[in-house]
Amino acid sequence: MVITMASCIFNGTFDPITLGHVDIVHRALKVFDKVYFVIMDNKTKNSTFSLDERVEMAKLVFCDIPEIQVMTYSGLTADLCEKLDAFSIVRGVRDGKDFDYEANLDMVNKKLQAKIDTVFLAARQELYHISSSAVRELMSYKGDFSPFVPKVVNDYLIKRLG
Repeated sequence: MVITMASCIFNGTFDPITLGHVDIVHRALKVFDKVYFVIMDNKTKNSTFSLDERVEMAKLVFCDIPEIQVMTYSGLTADLCEKLDAFSIVRGVRDGKDFDYEANLDMVNKKLQAKIDTVFLAARQELYHISSSAVRELMSYKGDFSPFVPKVVNDYLIKRLG
């Protein structure tokens, strides 16, 4: 008898990580034994936080959950799936626009690696309005972003803002 662990990849920029991201990871753990929380190093994006800062925040959030592995990657998601032998990608979607974007990415990934399946998790109603870009905007105007991020991330952001 062969026993295999089902693992998935949840990748993104996570600039910064939000309560919506955390919710998707916890819900993914109900389906998968392991979640690779992959912070993408996308040179084409102008991230507010450095890769090291984004990793630090994610490790603060998930430090007590051994089934979540925080890592970074720079490259094609399909290649990462092959490297990790994890052919399920989890994506959170808030609306039709998100779904259309993610469905197109799913088709590209399937062309690159036929074994890949994308699991779409709809955002919970109470988290629907949360996005990293909203947090960044609130930060830029010194607004209260605490309802949108985990407490450890809130503390990290406040410290960074000085």
